Amino acid sequence: MVSMSTAQLHETFEAFTSTTIADVEAQIKAYVAANEIAVKSLSILYEGTSIIATIGYVDEVDISELYTVSVVDVTVQVGDLTTNLNAAAASVEGEVLCHSLFLTPAGELRVAFLVYA
Repeated sequence: MVSMSTAQLHETFEAFTSTTIADVEAQIKAYVAANEIAVKSLSILYEGTSIIATIGYVDEVDISELYTVSVVDVTVQVGDLTTNLNAAAASVEGEVLCHSLFLTPAGELRVAFLVYA
């Protein structure tokens, strides 16, 4: 029997656009600080030369649940993708909450990790 999800961990999202991951990260950090939210998910997509990032979050949290988040961008070799993703995650400082795989306009496979610091 397949169980169906009855609720999500978060139901609120915010979108950000830029031309660099560093700027997207700065926008996300500013949004988190200004709105006192806890980020729960991340998605990254290139559209031409623009980066579109979305976060899912909860805003009804105890202040102790708020985290400083970072978006860490790492190149991933295709080969054994599982092994390479695990190696990339191990190289990141902080606690990895989630990740988003994406292709750059040049066709380079990258992964962005949402990291609690």
